Amino acid sequence: MSPFQSGYSPFLHPAFVQYGKDLSIPHRRQQALRYETVDAAQIQALAMGLVFQTVRPLFLFGGRMAQVWAHDYAPLGGLCSELGKHEAPWSYEAFALLMDKIAASSEAGFLHWPFFPDQAPFSHWIERWVLERGLGAVARLRSHERAICVIERDEAGALLRPDGGAHGLSLRTKKRKDYARQLRRLEELGNIQFCHASGGKGEIATFDQSLEAFLRLEAKGWKGARGTALICNDRTAGFARACLPQMAADGQAQIDDVRLDGEVIASLISLRAGRGLFTWKIAFDPAYAKYSAGVQIMLHVTRKALQDPSLDFLDSLASADHSMINPLWAGRRPLCDLLVPLAPSARFTLPLAKGYMAGRDRIRQHIKALVRG
Repeated sequence: MSPFQSGYSPFLHPAFVQYGKDLSIPHRRQQALRYETVDAAQIQALAMGLVFQTVRPLFLFGGRMAQVWAHDYAPLGGLCSELGKHEAPWSYEAFALLMDKIAASSEAGFLHWPFFPDQAPFSHWIERWVLERGLGAVARLRSHERAICVIERDEAGALLRPDGGAHGLSLRTKKRKDYARQLRRLEELGNIQFCHASGGKGEIATFDQSLEAFLRLEAKGWKGARGTALICNDRTAGFARACLPQMAADGQAQIDDVRLDGEVIASLISLRAGRGLFTWKIAFDPAYAKYSAGVQIMLHVTRKALQDPSLDFLDSLASADHSMINPLWAGRRPLCDLLVPLAPSARFTLPLAKGYMAGRDRIRQHIKALVRG
């Protein structure tokens, strides 16, 4: 399966769902679906699930909408495979059963799927499921692309090109020389170390220390000034401290940082799912901005990933126009908000939702333009 088609999401790890369920839309009912089937003498997970919630938004005038659990802290609305831990064969029959269950249990007219990975293998299955049930057509909103680094390997896992390939690490000669020069200038200030913390045996204490260093560092930058750094809010800080060590213990979270004489000056939290690495949160000390400390840690993690045969891609989880990561990675991952009819009532409710969301987006863009002057 092509890395562009991967539908696995790190945000469906049980700890992320458990501790992060109230980060975006509190006090709404959530349901996690999981299926089992009999294979010979044993029962094994069918490895397909979806976390969603049923809501009654005002613009539907009392009507119900099912919504896949995805938001700014979890910007990928993918299916989970064994709750995000293992890869397993998927089938349309299993997916259709999943959608039938969601339609029945939610009693909603349609499903809103934010941050839908538009080249995931199940994107065509959705169209087929809707067609077979005579429910009309899906609608797409907020289509955009974000930076992704695709790593091309041979059957043995070896790199086909040092930069990962046509959609891999993309650095113009001038930029590569500039970042190398800035790193040399940084090394002139003291001892530079690139450190890695994950949840391997005996490493949880190290991971916790690296996490606390990240939280403090993030608060030094513009997110701290705006009050949006994780540590600025007890709820988000508690979520990070509870969730990430558990994910690290399962091998699904890591922290890489740059240290100058032992002091962390740039740090990156990454999450793993399937054969992908997702760069979730980055922070750097503004005092070292002229050395591109944030870019240095991103380049370091990218180059390490290129040498890891268990990885086929890195997903930036960034906005479409991100000024730092877009020039570094040549690949792009298409996403959108998908509106999927679940019942005949979608004929009336889905256009209401589409009009409301499009109108709200136009208002937000207008406000942003006014703020920027």
